[in-house]
Amino acid sequence: MDALPDFEERGWRALATPGGAGRRFYASALRDDAVMVFPGDLVLVGKAAILASLPDHPWRRFELQDVRHHGLTDRVAIVTYRVVAHHDGPQAYVARIASTYVRDEAGWRLAFHQQTPV
Repeated sequence: MDALPDFEERGWRALATPGGAGRRFYASALRDDAVMVFPGDLVLVGKAAILASLPDHPWRRFELQDVRHHGLTDRVAIVTYRVVAHHDGPQAYVARIASTYVRDEAGWRLAFHQQTPV
């Protein structure tokens, strides 16, 4: 469970790397029944839909702040943090994030992810 904040950072790093690194990372990180909720009333259900939605243009840079993990059980944990991320323009994307992980026989897998702009 202590490795989950680093896992979340690795996901952002993959999304900031060109060449499909984000899709490769999340192909193994997501549960098949994962759900993601994004600004603009966007809800993605299922690993295939989430992978298909990942952008080809990666984040240019990002910073995770106030990262915390909360163990609910020995098999369920939540990571919360604030992100400040940039694409190409001067406007930063700032959001509060919550990611829920479930541990199975293969390890920790991302089950739910929500981004709320601040």
